[in-house]
Amino acid sequence: MKKFRAKASSLPIFNGRTTDATTLTTSSLQLPLGQTTQRKQSTCTRVLPTVFTITDGTTGAASTSLAEAMSSSKAQVPNRQESLLQLSVTREAGVGMAGPELANYEKVRVVGQGSFGIAILYRRKSDGHQIVFKQINLSELTPPGRDLAMNEVEVFSKLHHPNIVSYLGSFIKDNTLLIEMEYADGGTLAQIIAERQGKLHFPERYIIAVFEQISSAINYMHSENILHRDLKTANVFLNRRGIVKIGDFGISKIMNTKIHAQTVLGTPYYFSPEMCEGKEYDNKSDIWALGCILGEMCCLKKTFAAANLSELVTKIMAGNYTPVPSGYTSGLRSLMSNLLQVEAPRRPTASEVLVYWIPLIFRSLGKNKGYS
Repeated sequence: MKKFRAKASSLPIFNGRTTDATTLTTSSLQLPLGQTTQRKQSTCTRVLPTVFTITDGTTGAASTSLAEAMSSSKAQVPNRQESLLQLSVTREAGVGMAGPELANYEKVRVVGQGSFGIAILYRRKSDGHQIVFKQINLSELTPPGRDLAMNEVEVFSKLHHPNIVSYLGSFIKDNTLLIEMEYADGGTLAQIIAERQGKLHFPERYIIAVFEQISSAINYMHSENILHRDLKTANVFLNRRGIVKIGDFGISKIMNTKIHAQTVLGTPYYFSPEMCEGKEYDNKSDIWALGCILGEMCCLKKTFAAANLSELVTKIMAGNYTPVPSGYTSGLRSLMSNLLQVEAPRRPTASEVLVYWIPLIFRSLGKNKGYS
């Protein structure tokens, strides 16, 4: 571990900070130039890092806003920033300047809040149907910040899968972008795990049933050349019937041969080793995050638990994750080991997880619950 700790301390991810526990939040980190290596392209073009030091801020100077990184990936699009200033980009992204009148809905409560807006639950007065509006105040964002907001609409509107939160439309009202979406009334996987603390571990059948749905959604996204880039239990929603709904596509990225994501974004607890090192990354980083989610469901705590960034990166680089309890099957433990391979090419694809690993584990369970 000393070898990994020494290497971790020298990585550019720290940007001079080796014991800052406050960095273990959703953020992006400074990456170096010129440290990537050429590799064969996979289905999703690998991501090439660029120097950015970014925080969660949405109203600060452009040099320190989370949105700045996203604006750089648009640099090849003529007059993109100017169109954002005029909000004409909303038409290009399929966002209307008019939409359903909120007068037809009554506000129920705030169900989520992030750096770029709040999610509010509304009830339709005519029939009581519940939906969520994510509200983003465009006047509080820098032009690059608006670009990031429109990125969410662009990605979200392209996704159609039973395990992804349904996009219902978007419009601008009083300089506020409203994204209308399906309401998953069962809460988040993070909440469900928190409520399980101090109790028995989840039955293995439940874990695999949930994980299969998450993997199905990610397999679909990857087949569409879209990286999620912020997979975590807080972005996995469920409805009361137990159906999984993946959400929060604010920093997801549509990949092709011409556009490359230009920074590491996401939540450090779920960062892959290649992201920590500032190397190019691809859909295998989403696979690593799947492993982190699976471990969290099994252990009821973070798969890579640490008190500070230095310790966290040391564990990630060594692949030193929280062991799966012995009550679970060897098939599940093998899946965890494969998902959390330090070398990205050795991790399975989402398709392989669905076609090989999930059936293997279900067969090994037999009549058992998978945890004793």
